[in-house]
Amino acid sequence: MSILRNLTAITLMTATAAFALLGCQKEQGESQDASSQGKTTTDKVRVGSILSLSGTLAGYGELEKRGFDLAVKHINEADGINGSPLDVLYEDSELDPQKAISAYRKLTAVDKVPIIVGAIGSSVCLALGPIAARDQVVLMSAGSTSPKLSGSSPYFFRVAPSDTLGAARLVDWVIEAGHKSIAILYIENDYGAGQKDVAIKRLAERSLTPAVVEKCTPESSNLRPALERIRSAKPDAVLLLTHAPEAGYFLKQANEIAYKIPVYGGDALSDPSIVRIAGDAAEGVRFLLPAKGSGPLYDRYAQAYRAQYNAEPDAVGLKAYSLMFVAAGALRKASYKGSALKEYLAAMPDVPTAMGDISFDKFGDIKEVRFERLEYRSGKAETVR
Repeated sequence: MSILRNLTAITLMTATAAFALLGCQKEQGESQDASSQGKTTTDKVRVGSILSLSGTLAGYGELEKRGFDLAVKHINEADGINGSPLDVLYEDSELDPQKAISAYRKLTAVDKVPIIVGAIGSSVCLALGPIAARDQVVLMSAGSTSPKLSGSSPYFFRVAPSDTLGAARLVDWVIEAGHKSIAILYIENDYGAGQKDVAIKRLAERSLTPAVVEKCTPESSNLRPALERIRSAKPDAVLLLTHAPEAGYFLKQANEIAYKIPVYGGDALSDPSIVRIAGDAAEGVRFLLPAKGSGPLYDRYAQAYRAQYNAEPDAVGLKAYSLMFVAAGALRKASYKGSALKEYLAAMPDVPTAMGDISFDKFGDIKEVRFERLEYRSGKAETVR
């Protein structure tokens, strides 16, 4: 029996919408005229996805890919898009904006996809945004949070909340925990700089200034100089606004000199590579993520995720899974042209998904976001009550 056959009517409609939205370019050279799209029952419907599948955010990219693949599986089990199976064409950006642009050109010029569902990295999305807007290609992200992306392109939409919300909530949590002297270590890219700026602003709103602000380059494995300067400033907590690998090396090297201090971070620290690198030194590290969903749509996702991957569902995969269904609903209700998809998504009412209701504000940002506080305990992320 199809995995979707027991869903309610609204769930079935959402799933079908998801698959329809993903209907992009017909694999066997079918005409791209909107009136003929989706009418064949034999050709594949293809969409693009540009993820970081190697390099710094490979772990994060793999988690997103799992979410996308599971969504595609469910969509195809629900008869796909008008009877046509969905096929996602993945490209690896390695978190490099120039490689992402090359991947985009291949997907749009060669594969003719009108929508990119999934683009990891704020720097990647900022590089792709103007090009996608020029080409009238919709660009959707489940994992890019820089405040610079808000309103950066009328063709850009994201379900990852802006750091204007996330980093501010993170600072609030640190202060709530009783810390007043806070050091900041950020990564030198759009993600880290955006979080750092918001964190400093939030501290100022609470009449505080950072004890020290340090930076590191992407893929840094020697964090000792920054670590020593942070220790010399004698803060009572550290904000690690980096990707997981840099955070892992910071924790590992802090442990080597027996430096113990409360550590907090953003959503990037959900990448399990932090535990692989830091080992036991990751114990007690706290980070903030958009909250998990609830209700039958989330329960179904979580059950299927465990069965498919023999692992507990995570917030990264959940956002990707939900994004794919939102994209599908837009394609079904609008058309296969980027301009029509953009107009529909901009005015789209709340769409029920596994992560909760999704709609976008005038800047392309998700409207409603709840956050969850987590902490690494024995190598696993556990909710902080």
